Amino acid sequence: MAGTLSWIYNRAMRIVQLPSPSTDEIALMIACLNSARKYAETHIDFELSKTRGYLSVDATDGADVDDVGESWDGTTVGSFGAFEIKSIRRVDRWDSTNSVWVPASLMSYDFYNQMSENLERRGGFDNFYTANEPSYPATTFPTRFVYLRDGGTIYSSDTSTTAEDSIIRLWVYKWMTPYEDALHSESAQDLATILAQTDFLVKNAASFLTWFAVQEFNARTANFVPRSEGSLDPSYISARVEESFNSMVKWNMDLTPIQNYLGAPE
Repeated sequence: MAGTLSWIYNRAMRIVQLPSPSTDEIALMIACLNSARKYAETHIDFELSKTRGYLSVDATDGADVDDVGESWDGTTVGSFGAFEIKSIRRVDRWDSTNSVWVPASLMSYDFYNQMSENLERRGGFDNFYTANEPSYPATTFPTRFVYLRDGGTIYSSDTSTTAEDSIIRLWVYKWMTPYEDALHSESAQDLATILAQTDFLVKNAASFLTWFAVQEFNARTANFVPRSEGSLDPSYISARVEESFNSMVKWNMDLTPIQNYLGAPE
């Protein structure tokens, strides 16, 4: 069925000439489709992978990025584990006094320490800006609360004894959900249920998923040894992968102006 994994799977199986695949061959093809999905989202920041998440940052211990929640009701973060963060685009901090989100900064812990040390050697933050930009003293610049990321943890830069826990909103790219192959699990699903899965790549980049999976299947099984009988040459498959990848890149780029027009933050 078009729009689901079924159409891509069946097309790929026809290309590799396996009309009646074994259970292991079915599982291998699903694994190859997952490789195609992972390759695509590793190399492309998809517009449709943009989303928002929420973290409660403990003033002392920080917050694990894996604890990101999908919802926030004004008091409590909820819906944990709904997605996995690929990269963070922007951070806002909840200003409870004025009940408004305000932009915040996020930087690596190592960079922050290095910057602080450099500024201290120049006489401190205020002295540095006053000396180098006399027309724009530091006190005139709008200040942002800074959060620090160290590995998988986000900390507050406020280490004073009066520091408070805070809620932050993360504008992120998220990893897509893997295509599930439960044929080998204790709660095995039938193939039709597995192939009913869908996502925006299945709907919009079916050609890439198909040809990349075929290439991966070929690499794992050596199924396409060039023969005079007419098996597909690997170079033909590689050309189809490159062609469909470029089409997928263009499709994603064409979405960007639409998102910007709607006012989605970058």
